[in-house]
Amino acid sequence: MDPRRPVTLAAIAGAHGVGGEVKLKLFTDDLSGYKSFNDGALTLKSLRGNIACFAEIPDRTAAERLRGTALTVPRDQLPPLDEGEYYHADLIGLPAVSTDGAALGHVAAVENFGAG
Repeated sequence: MDPRRPVTLAAIAGAHGVGGEVKLKLFTDDLSGYKSFNDGALTLKSLRGNIACFAEIPDRTAAERLRGTALTVPRDQLPPLDEGEYYHADLIGLPAVSTDGAALGHVAAVENFGAG
């Protein structure tokens, strides 16, 4: 596993207000432990729930241009895991096999559709 491989923790869903804040779609419980995203391109100034303010986003226009932008950190910045735990991102590309060991292919995605 490449420790510098980027892992997506959130995505910018759109602008929030006129001051450059953005609404986030979160893929983790807590972003507060991270201050820098996308190899230092975005620096988190504040976070209230799923509303974020980044130093590099000065106004609503700039925020709207970033809609859909994934917020990533290197894999080695994620917290260590306990025995038997894994990150979904670590499953991508692994071989998929049936219970009797027959090859089925490779993991292409781990989807989360909520109530399932």
